[in-house]
Amino acid sequence: MELPIPDGFDVPHWIQRWDRMQERYNERRAERFAAIVSTLKAICPSARLVLDLGCGTGSLAMEILTAMPEVHVVGLDLDPSMLLLARRRLKAFGPRFVAMQVDLRDSSWPARLAAPADAAVSATALHWLSASELETLYAMVAGALRAGGLFLNGDHVAAECSSVQQAWQGQEEAAGHEDRVDKADTWEGFWTAYGKALGVDLRAMQKELFGPWRGVEEGMSLSWNFATLCRAGFAWADCFWRWGANAVYGGQTARRQA
Repeated sequence: MELPIPDGFDVPHWIQRWDRMQERYNERRAERFAAIVSTLKAICPSARLVLDLGCGTGSLAMEILTAMPEVHVVGLDLDPSMLLLARRRLKAFGPRFVAMQVDLRDSSWPARLAAPADAAVSATALHWLSASELETLYAMVAGALRAGGLFLNGDHVAAECSSVQQAWQGQEEAAGHEDRVDKADTWEGFWTAYGKALGVDLRAMQKELFGPWRGVEEGMSLSWNFATLCRAGFAWADCFWRWGANAVYGGQTARRQA
């Protein structure tokens, strides 16, 4: 499913508006991206194929493709309005970026890949899944990776203690993230304006594609993620960067025995 682009549609303008809106809600977004890229380079320096789960407009894929010139990225997303921007953002990378419309909840998507991947990454995308859906996805990702493959996710993580969770929320509010980025859209404001520019009711389309919200907005705790990743087939799991409720965590599948 590809959305038609209206005459005069300004792709760079909407890519920039998306990035500014994201920065409004995540002031450490650039740090999170940098942590994912540096960890990927440190653990999988010879990676050639990376999956970007819930790739959105290709923001994270752009960082990886730029930092690792030998890497090819397959961007997976269900929203055609996001893939429209991702394809155009990353057009200069030619065949090194391929966008695929897939539902990460559908167990058939790994079979569509041409080969096992060296790594899978994600950023601010998987918290829309329920805990049970996330657990199932971890197993699918483990199966889609080669031996020694790496998974990295930058997203919300919950505190083990409710008072700590409240402190983190206060930390974000004190940072003024709602007003920090001048003239940035709100979440709803972006989708309303973007849909109007495309001539599509994006919120209705997304409701049909994604169904009702089932995710855990604050994310699951790191201890839950570590245990779930190991049950799903990863040999170990760890946290690589954290600022309050924002973290980069993941795991690596077992390496083949020599």
